[in-house]
Amino acid sequence: MGRFLLLTLMLIAAAACSRTEDNILRDKTLGAGEAFCITAAGDTGIICGGTIGGKPYIAFLDKKLNKLSEYSPGINGTITSLVTSDDRIIAAGSSEGMMFIAVVDFSGNTLGDTLIQSGFTVGHTSLCPTGSGSFMALGSSADDTIRSVPYGLAFREVNNKGEVLKSFDTIPGSFIKAGNICCDNAGNYYIALSRIGTGGKIKATVASFDQMLRNIWETELYNNPEFGASSLDIAAGSSGDIFVSGFTEFSVNNGTGRNAFAAAIGQRGQIKWKRYLEFTNSAVSQFENAAGTLYVLNSAC
Repeated sequence: MGRFLLLTLMLIAAAACSRTEDNILRDKTLGAGEAFCITAAGDTGIICGGTIGGKPYIAFLDKKLNKLSEYSPGINGTITSLVTSDDRIIAAGSSEGMMFIAVVDFSGNTLGDTLIQSGFTVGHTSLCPTGSGSFMALGSSADDTIRSVPYGLAFREVNNKGEVLKSFDTIPGSFIKAGNICCDNAGNYYIALSRIGTGGKIKATVASFDQMLRNIWETELYNNPEFGASSLDIAAGSSGDIFVSGFTEFSVNNGTGRNAFAAAIGQRGQIKWKRYLEFTNSAVSQFENAAGTLYVLNSAC
């Protein structure tokens, strides 16, 4: 049975959400598929991205969630990250194991797109502004299953036309998966990562890279090597701290469950605090508001 791309705007003011219907402002079903990313379109509405019918898909909605336009190229794949730049949207995702970058105007017209091949499979791509008018795209595997295949991180700096300005791949020789990427005011990059831990379980980490994509530090976030953990989202806070969210596993009667977590990391890689937010959940997205409050979205909300 196909899943539906269901876009629901909710009033979420805490790490663990309330599941009462009173919190739902509006919802919109767009078709059989999955939604992976959402961003604001100035003060006119929102843009969401994902996949419908196995194709990359972007929907442009007004504030009442009426669909204004859409974009879906004639290739298989998905959209996993969106950023806006003046009169256009930079979208990133994957297609047939390659990184996919598309530039689209707000009417859904294609301004440019490209497929970028690496020496490993790319199933997820994240975007962040660099602060100099360009955007850093980070691609990696999207699979939580560890296999005997090449893994790596594909860095591609692109301009607002989707043209590649800089390329760099790192291939560690073992499983590695990137969640999202962010950049601070000094131009350093921070990545939510997952690697192989003790006993072959996936472990959650966070890593920092400088402007030349040289690794500065990497900090492990998981506590129990007998259970897996994964970092999913990352954001640079106004205080200089880096916020990371994801999930850790724990034992239940019929196997393992997932527990959502969020953590604050200092600029030298030290863990300042870590909170377990909710059982049977994963913390997939977050942002800090102007008052310094961290909002965390759990996937089961």
